[in-house]
Amino acid sequence: MNPVSGDIFSILAPNCDTDIMSLFIENFSNEYQDYRNIMIMDKAGWHTTSYLKSFDNVRYIFLPPYSPELNPTEHLWAKIRDLKFRNITFNSMNEVMNALIECFEYFDENKDMVSKLTYFKWLNLDV
Repeated sequence: MNPVSGDIFSILAPNCDTDIMSLFIENFSNEYQDYRNIMIMDKAGWHTTSYLKSFDNVRYIFLPPYSPELNPTEHLWAKIRDLKFRNITFNSMNEVMNALIECFEYFDENKDMVSKLTYFKWLNLDV
């Protein structure tokens, strides 16, 4: 996600591991190949493994351990929980995926809200 513009780039997958993360970064790198990009990530195992592919136009910045408040993405996940996942039981993985799709469609229509949730002044991204 771009905290300045509110744009979000995502893929939906049934799990998250090194292969899925590599696929995500490869697609992201291709989509934004004309830009130099910074990805702020926590130190989840699939973010830090030596098997994660690297790309010339994507630089990784890792947050300190146990600091979700510093991760802009965590604010989006909180909003997703509020929108579609609070006190709900899903009957299938398809229902979960559809709820996520609805959230991301909502975010796409409300980029200002995404920016307000994720742009921290200390990020200094107005470049």
